[in-house]
Amino acid sequence: MKKIIGISMSTKEGQNPKNYLDYDYVDAVIAAGGIPLLIPNIGAEYAGEYIKNIGGLILSGGADVTPFYYHENPHKVSGPFSLERDIMEIALYKEARKTGLPILGICRGMQIIAAIEGGGLIQDIPSQFESDMVHVLSKPPYITQHLAKGVDGTLIAELLGTGERVINSLHHQGVKSMPKDFVISMSARDGMIEAIENKEKTVLALQFHPERLHRDDDFLKLFSWLVEEAK
Repeated sequence: MKKIIGISMSTKEGQNPKNYLDYDYVDAVIAAGGIPLLIPNIGAEYAGEYIKNIGGLILSGGADVTPFYYHENPHKVSGPFSLERDIMEIALYKEARKTGLPILGICRGMQIIAAIEGGGLIQDIPSQFESDMVHVLSKPPYITQHLAKGVDGTLIAELLGTGERVINSLHHQGVKSMPKDFVISMSARDGMIEAIENKEKTVLALQFHPERLHRDDDFLKLFSWLVEEAK
């Protein structure tokens, strides 16, 4: 029987509200041998039922995490925020941790994991982080690339190695202070944290977007790890 992987979704509010997800997440899970289950933002009270029915969890990319969750006021260029999504993902994450499900956080997913676990975020890299590197382009296609290096002894090193490799970059926020019981497992040359994981190696969180790179067998290993470890 194939394992079911839950994937959180983005929210668009307004007269015609939507929950949506880039298809690359779905494609990556299928390529890794799992079955994707898309999880809409319908309320924290449903999180436990979803966790009972999935074997692993992906917290996907998307809009900024509401800063109150890491004890800051909003920066002038941060946002938009979605409390509805924050509430759902926090509940999903906590239930998944209770039951020991493997978790993969991607971009916003890494940021909300850091916030839930007591870490802090850079709200706007261009104005709050000194670097000669570009982490997001100011106009389409927005995504850029740079080098990053894995840390020896970590899960990311087991999956991708410790040598420098080219990753994609599409974020104006990042992890500023590490949560307790997590370690940095990949960094860019300017010191930007590109991956964190818990010491038990059951939670892996990435600042880049491997779902867009999964057709490369190396990056597919990240999703294969999740499917293999899924309940």
